[in-house]
Amino acid sequence: MAKLIVVFIVSCLLIAIQFSNAEELEIPSEAPAIYKMGRGGSLRPEECPAECRRRCSATSHKKPCLFFCNKCCNTCLCVPS
Repeated sequence: MAKLIVVFIVSCLLIAIQFSNAEELEIPSEAPAIYKMGRGGSLRPEECPAECRRRCSATSHKKPCLFFCNKCCNTCLCVPS
């Protein structure tokens, strides 16, 4: 059991190191300001609740799905997959 815990911790550390060293995505300087702020979707903020209701309609965990979907949509202006 101890070996399994050590392997899990080491793999988590390696994943964290990999993500911390990942290069940032380059955004062309002529890109609209909305892309520079991390808002690259095609939705308008007022469309997020309806799109999230549609996206979360098939889940049995509606409340958390709607919460996180709306939070994500308000940031990226897209509905998460």
